[in-house]
Amino acid sequence: MGGLFETLQEQQKGWVVHNFGDRPAWMPLLGIVEEIGELDEAIMSGDRTQVIDALADAMIFAADYCTAMGWNLAGDVFDGRRSSRTFSFPAWTGKLAHAHLKRAQSIRGTGAQHERDAIHALRVIVWMLDIHAKRCAVDLEEITFATWTQVRERDWVAHPKTGLPEGG
Repeated sequence: MGGLFETLQEQQKGWVVHNFGDRPAWMPLLGIVEEIGELDEAIMSGDRTQVIDALADAMIFAADYCTAMGWNLAGDVFDGRRSSRTFSFPAWTGKLAHAHLKRAQSIRGTGAQHERDAIHALRVIVWMLDIHAKRCAVDLEEITFATWTQVRERDWVAHPKTGLPEGG
């Protein structure tokens, strides 16, 4: 498990640099937060298509965040372990943001502790994304990679409005 995520993360590196330059890790973290918000809205509205889209987009941002943090999405995060007492996207997204912030501020623990906490929080988030994918009868890796094959065609430098040429 995780082969497509490894490929995604590798392919994404050059694309991210081209489109967004050397940006801080909090930027893809905000992307995860944004997509989890969209996922919540899609779940509440019952729009399966939008749920699947948000699941894939959240994973694309998760891969980017892992790269920015020096982690391997397939090995460090999407490792198959399943453990959590709380099944709440807001709670675990908050835990991820907390760990990232406290690590950046160098307070309330060591960098290594905050990194472990962030990886754990992202692991639980990915686990919950996987649960929702299964509820939609789709494979999280497959939908993520299918969406990535479309996203990677975007060039935000050349086409800042849509990422695609006019009419594209």
